[in-house]
Order: sequence, then structure tokens, then C-alpha cells
Amino acid sequence: MLTNPKIEKIGQNIKYDWMVLRRHGADLAGVDFDTMIASFLLDPGSRQHNLDALALVHLNLRKIPTSDIIGKGKDEITMDQVPVETVSEYACEDADAVVRLWPHLRRRVADVGAAELFADAELIAPSVA
Repeated sequence: MLTNPKIEKIGQNIKYDWMVLRRHGADLAGVDFDTMIASFLLDPGSRQHNLDALALVHLNLRKIPTSDIIGKGKDEITMDQVPVETVSEYACEDADAVVRLWPHLRRRVADVGAAELFADAELIAPSVA
């Protein structure tokens, strides 16, 4: 599925995921859209291109704060320490937000004439150092 170019992949900061997979000997084919890159192209002066900010601005959706899942400060844990039952709603909400943002941001990128820049310059395979 990951290497099938006919199955389009979309994500938030998908270039990071792509880079991590490559470091572990896996690759992605069919990467089609990254909501974070689209946000940056549409509003380069903004300081907030994270998924929580995009969901709030474009979908009027206030997502579950990460701190509700992993805690804060000295009590903070890493995501791999969170029980699957606890993290599942958070993860599904992230995926849902990306899927809902995708057509909206794709349309806006095209409307401002940045679709070619997005595809040819921004959404390219990351190098692995």
C-alpha cells in the first residue's frame, strides 16, 4: 500500500513521515498532498501551520490538545507510552482533519496559481541524511 503509486497519500507534514520511513528502509509512492506545505504556500507570513491551527481556522474545529494525551512538564510522557485506547480518538481526529482540509486547501492552492509550484518544487521526495 505504501509503495503503490496508484494509492494517493495525503498528510500533515507528510515529508517528515516520508523521511522517517526512508531512514528505516521503506518508501512512499503516490504522495499527493501535504496540508502543512499548502498552508505555508497560501500564508507564508503565518507562524502557525500546525494541524491544530489549520483545523481551527479552516474547519472551525478545536482538536484534542496533545497535552491532554501526553501531559505537560515533568509528568509528560511520549506518545508510545499512551495506551492505544486513549490515543485512538486523538489519532482518528488528526486523520479526519487532514482529509477534511485536503479539498479546501487544494482548491485554494489552485486558485492562487500555485499548484505547479506545490507539485514540482515543494512536494518532492525528501533526502535522507
